[in-house]
Amino acid sequence: MADVHVEHEPFIPIKIDRTDYKIPVGQNPVNGAYLRQLGSVGSDYDLWLKATGSEDDTIIEPSTVIDLKPGMYFYTAKSVIAHGGRPC
Repeated sequence: MADVHVEHEPFIPIKIDRTDYKIPVGQNPVNGAYLRQLGSVGSDYDLWLKATGSEDDTIIEPSTVIDLKPGMYFYTAKSVIAHGGRPC
């Protein structure tokens, strides 16, 4: 009987703002600073992890350690939303 060798994917596919990235398996886990640099996230933006199911999305601080899983989706949002209207 021949040996069946299943090779694991050497990369973990994730998305940051609809852009695909492949993180080497050996680099996992990563921190938020790494993801911010990878996705060219500006200092005036926050990085968020999109939740699955009924959970809330999670803000990812630069020091946050993330154990990446295939298909994780991260997105950015302005850190401070400027008030654009007149006071009521």
